[in-house]
Amino acid sequence: MSEPESRRAGPGLEFFTGFVVSGTVGGADATSTPGEVTAILGDGFVESLTGPGQLLRCFDLVEFAWQRDAPVEPWLGLYATVQTHRLEVPLLIGDLAASLGRIGFPLVEVAPDGTGCRRFVRADSRVGVLVDEERRGAAADGARLVRPRSSRRAVTMVPGGRT
Repeated sequence: MSEPESRRAGPGLEFFTGFVVSGTVGGADATSTPGEVTAILGDGFVESLTGPGQLLRCFDLVEFAWQRDAPVEPWLGLYATVQTHRLEVPLLIGDLAASLGRIGFPLVEVAPDGTGCRRFVRADSRVGVLVDEERRGAAADGARLVRPRSSRRAVTMVPGGRT
């Protein structure tokens, strides 16, 4: 990797690679409760109630969301997301794919979503990666999404780039 490429891949690559492989951030994942996530990541978050029975906590690059049907119900995980578009230096899909390939965890591209994004998955960690083809270089956001009453992860990559 040339010097500009290694600088461009920079600080988020190892962190994001770990998330795509494991679907976790420090051990917290989309199935973790708000209390478990706070115990792991600390109380340095911004919290919003995004709708009736919906809770969102933002920890810099990482977001966790939960829902519940009634105030007496427990919070159930919706997703955990790593927002690479918030990095100072964009994370490129090519850099992420190369990093994952070197450790034996290649991304698999799936059908485009019809909105200018490419989609990749890591089925074993249940992490999805979206790449916004409208932006140069393909920075990545990733998330593990949750099905109703369970959790899943997904990743969103922005801007568009080549693998």
